Amino acid sequence: MSAVSQVWTDWAGTDMKLRLEIVGNLLLGIVSVVFALTVVEVSLRVSNRFNPAPDQADPAAQIFAFSDNEEIVFEHAPNARASFSANRGNPAWQISTDANGIRRNAEASGSPAEIRGICIGDSIVFGAGLSDHQTIPAQLSDIVSRRLGRRFECLNFGVSNYTTAQEAAYFRHKRGLSYNPKIVVLGLYTNDFRTRPGSISVLGGKTELLSPDAPVGLVGTLSRFRLAAMLGSAISTIRDRLREHGLYPRANEKPLRHGQIAAVHRALDQLRADLEADDVPLLIVLFPRDWQLSAPDQIAASPRQQWVKRYCERNQIVCLDLLDHYFGLPVDSYFRKGDDSHPHARAAKVIAELIAADVIRILGSPIPPPHD
Repeated sequence: MSAVSQVWTDWAGTDMKLRLEIVGNLLLGIVSVVFALTVVEVSLRVSNRFNPAPDQADPAAQIFAFSDNEEIVFEHAPNARASFSANRGNPAWQISTDANGIRRNAEASGSPAEIRGICIGDSIVFGAGLSDHQTIPAQLSDIVSRRLGRRFECLNFGVSNYTTAQEAAYFRHKRGLSYNPKIVVLGLYTNDFRTRPGSISVLGGKTELLSPDAPVGLVGTLSRFRLAAMLGSAISTIRDRLREHGLYPRANEKPLRHGQIAAVHRALDQLRADLEADDVPLLIVLFPRDWQLSAPDQIAASPRQQWVKRYCERNQIVCLDLLDHYFGLPVDSYFRKGDDSHPHARAAKVIAELIAADVIRILGSPIPPPHD
């Protein structure tokens, strides 16, 4: 007899009065737990009401907006400006977007670009932690312009928290080919291998980016509960502590699943097909995570990069792996303080110089000036 059958037999043989008592105690326990959680949730909300945060605008709320395009979920608001305060020893930084919601490289110089490129990617390409003129696309524009002797502009199509699928869809959504780019640079990061899109949540006037691998429930109804937010924060803190002691896989260290590979493969195929229609070359840049710089073996530490390199070889795409340049160097040579993902301004300039060399090589012979 199975365990389930035994339990059912014991239950069927139980006196009706005892059955009702058991069910009553169970319901009482459930009601008690729900009541306790409700009290905690109400207490947190009341505490927030009587102890409000400083009266200041949420910078993220000024930058991000929900999109009517289901593939990209959210995007940048047009003509937005926001300032972020210094933190963790990192300097303050500012953001501005144009009328199309594309991040500006800097204040307009007044002279039109003779050659245009487009950088697409997530928060690294977008330039989290960097002001407009410090981002990789902005510095790439300056470096290539100086080396070519003609004004080159690389538009910043980067959006924080995007996956590769969202990036490819965003390029189409913004009609990237209408800008007549001579090259497109795609930034790929280790956490781009996701099967779901990144999203945003707006709660109490605060806008929060939700990772593609966040629990589905937290993206929906549960994301509106303070208690759920506290629990999620506690779990993240515990996970980070376990990683410090080698008791939990480091970020993006887990083996790739078939679904993750398939999602990136489809996105790259789609982007490549869009570009080939107008004969626009593609350059893929691979960004490292902090722990990869000091890993004992570079190949073993970068299965995601290796997969992308093989894809590029099969499809004759130029690929720049920044881990080849930064492997073995100290973390502070690349990453912002307390940040395991984003390069600081000095590293962004070095990265732009490395990308510029490939951009000029791909552009090849001098590009004729545009016809009037």
